[in-house]
Amino acid sequence: MMKNVFLTATEAAARLGITKSLMARYCREKRLKQCLKKGHTWFIPLASFDRFKKIQGHYSSGRPQKIAPYSIFWREQSIPSKEEMIPILFRRAPQLIPKMIQRSVAEKYVRKGRTLLERIFRKSLIRGLYEKNA
Repeated sequence: MMKNVFLTATEAAARLGITKSLMARYCREKRLKQCLKKGHTWFIPLASFDRFKKIQGHYSSGRPQKIAPYSIFWREQSIPSKEEMIPILFRRAPQLIPKMIQRSVAEKYVRKGRTLLERIFRKSLIRGLYEKNA
């Protein structure tokens, strides 16, 4: 029978390149499963740490320097198609439309407006966005 191998918060933090206090916070918030606290020291099972490290590998550390285009879709279950992106971007960050979507796709969205006023508004916004970036 194999013994459980544990890392201290200091060792785990060094392996991830973060501070000890941040690692302790992750343990307190139960982001790492089955962490034990003995005195002032957190002990993290190696298997739990490996799962956490694999998940953390998908994310970059630190604050983003610019608005990452796809970070606007964090509420959605997956990254939407170009046609599904337009209404979301229209509400949340219209300035990203020209950077992410071809003008022809945006013009299709304009034509799908239900009322004349809606189509006029969409057309003027889309035209202004694309001409500003040209």
